[in-house]
Formats: sequence, structure tokens, C-alpha cells
Amino acid sequence: MVAILVTKFKVNIYYPIAVKIRRKKHKDYVEEYFNNLLFREPIEWPLSIGRVKIEWSDENSVDVDLEENLLLVRVEYIDKLEEVLAKVALLVAPYLVSEYLEPALGDEFSRLISIGLIESILQVQPHILRRFKELANDAFKNSRHKELLGLIHEADDTSLYKHVFLYELRRILSRFGSKVNRDMLTNELRNLLYIIAKLEDIKAPKVCGRYVSLAIVRAGKLEKVALELWEPYVKFVERIHRECPNLQRVYVVSAGRFTSRVVKRLLEYMEENIRGLHLVDRFEYKARYYKGRTNVTRLVAVMEFK
Repeated sequence: MVAILVTKFKVNIYYPIAVKIRRKKHKDYVEEYFNNLLFREPIEWPLSIGRVKIEWSDENSVDVDLEENLLLVRVEYIDKLEEVLAKVALLVAPYLVSEYLEPALGDEFSRLISIGLIESILQVQPHILRRFKELANDAFKNSRHKELLGLIHEADDTSLYKHVFLYELRRILSRFGSKVNRDMLTNELRNLLYIIAKLEDIKAPKVCGRYVSLAIVRAGKLEKVALELWEPYVKFVERIHRECPNLQRVYVVSAGRFTSRVVKRLLEYMEENIRGLHLVDRFEYKARYYKGRTNVTRLVAVMEFK
């Protein structure tokens, strides 16, 4: 009789409570992990909304709650925390770029192009990053996806993915929101991604589209910038502007500590000699990889026509 009562107690009371407590602890940990990770200092692009909230669910989904200023992530409960963290990372990735990314580009493409950013954030947790990459590879299996992932990784090695591609995308979405021609914008972004990844091999890096309208100036030759042979850069931008009258932005990129320092004077020269062009942003950082070298100083300057 006692054994039966003990069994009933365990089945009907103890186990349900224990499971709920454990599930709650897991949920609290996942929430704390992502909120600390995404809002830690310094981070250039935190979420557009206040925080991440987790709910256990039979289906994976994400909702933006503007009233509560949070990102509500519904995900299947799994005992193994690393698995849950990797899955949540895949779900929240698009919202690190913009709250408009998924509505504008759709679930599949938005997750695909946000992978580079979430990977750089997860560098501090290699075991979670490893599982995240496995999930991403499983999610994108066809040859076209594999090709795009390869381009993302190439561009991300030099950090141009974040400082040019994702920067440009955020500016576009801040202007248009989700009211875009999805096919047109997707094609223009694919073109830009290829240029960013293969930048050293592109003769005249530019995209002249409805949404993406930019040129990239490579101030990479030391003798040119050191001797202030800057007129060819001005001529290049002016030629692109004639070909693409709605040119919106010019990205100036350079590598090497000395070259990047001198390029600052080039930027002033371009502002003075190209009508309507103004410097709006500048990033100086250490690229993971550049022409066979690691930890190379890189500079990306963003200039706009106004």
C-alpha cells in the first residue's frame, strides 16, 4: 500500500513539478545567455528590440512584441542546453540585422545571410558555434545555398561582410522596411555578396540597382596613397556616378596600419572634390584573414551622396 502511494506521488506530483522546475531553469538560462551575449559591451549592432524571451513549444517560431519591446522565441524543449542554444541562435540570427529582415526577404534567405554575423558573435563559445554550424549546414543543403554560404564565409574572413554587406542591408531596410520587391532585392544582394567575397578579383566593384546602389573604392596600393595620387579614385567614383545616377554610397576599404592612416587624408580629398559626397561612418578593426595574413588592420569608410 505504501509503495503504491509513493508511486502515485512520484508520477502525479513529484515528476511533473521536477520537470517544470528543470524546464524553467533551462528557459531562464537560455534567456540569460542570449541577453548577456547580445547586449554585452562592446557590440556594434545589438538587437533592435529590448531583449530575448524564451517559450517552450512544439514548433519553432519567432515573434516581435513591440509593446513589450522583446523578441519572443518559441523553441522545442531539449535537455541538452548546447542544442537549444544553437537552435535559438539560428532563429534569432535575422533579428541581429534588422527587425525587417525576415518580413522583407523571407525566412530562408534572411537566416542564410545573417549566419555570418551570429557566427562572429558565437566565437566566444566554440562548442555552441560548432553545433550552430552543423544546424546551419543541415538547414541549407542545396547547391545554391552552399555556394552562398561559401561566399559569406569568404567575405566574413575579412570582416567586409559585416562592415559592407550587412551595413548596406541595414541602411536599405531602415529606409524601406519590409515594403520591397523581394525578388529584386534578393538578386541585388546576391550580386553584392559575390563582389564582397571576390573583391580582389573585381575590376570595378559596383552594384547599380533599385535598392543596392554603391561603389567600392580599394585604397590598397601603398605607393598611391603615400604619394597622394588620389585623382584616379575621384575619377573612378565620378565615372560610376555617371553610369549610375542614383548612386547612394561609396565604401572606401584599405588594409595595413600605415595605409589606413594615410587613407584618412584621402577621404578628406574625396569630400572636397566630389560634389555631394560626405563621410558618414568609419570602422577600423583587425581582420581575421587578409591575403594570407592574420590580424591585419583594416579600415572601411562609408560615404554618402546627399
